[in-house]
Amino acid sequence: MKALYTSYKKFDSFIKTQLLVIFINSLGWALMLPIITKLQGLLWTTSIISSYLILHKISTFLIPLFKDIALKELYKRLIILDFLYLFSIPIYFYSPLVFLYTEATLMIIYGIILSVFGINYDAYLMDTYQTNIFKDMQYIERMSMAIAGIAGYCIVILVDILSSDLDISLIVFICLLSISILFQLYNYKYYWIKLN
Repeated sequence: MKALYTSYKKFDSFIKTQLLVIFINSLGWALMLPIITKLQGLLWTTSIISSYLILHKISTFLIPLFKDIALKELYKRLIILDFLYLFSIPIYFYSPLVFLYTEATLMIIYGIILSVFGINYDAYLMDTYQTNIFKDMQYIERMSMAIAGIAGYCIVILVDILSSDLDISLIVFICLLSISILFQLYNYKYYWIKLN
């Protein structure tokens, strides 16, 4: 752990900013995952859930079609998808079932774009940084995602204990996703837009 902390201190501002954005994103999505899982269990049949999972797996075959899109364009598309997701959340308050289908559609698209981005991003990091820096960043990234996930799930547990109302969790998620989008916009303006 001490060695990773020492490595973190040596990272440039680009890597540190990426780690921060990844942490905030992971925290927000950790709040949403239990809500979606619960809604799927309540509103969907097993065959609908299986069909969604099949579509999600099939979408993997579309990933190579997007491999030549520039990294900054992929990042921009992720931001746009986060905006769409943010604007789709109010649908829940009118019809949880319609929200669930909207969310599933966005997540399939998100999965494709995020996978292509992840592959191209790792390739960019490997081309730009030394192997030991890339490896240290990967370890720190995974640990920060785990910490964010644990914190997010704990928040959901706390909200559930204090109030079984899903609305509160959704409101917290909306706030975190809004903050995440602000960080992503900053990140895009100061780092990603400069990439080829």
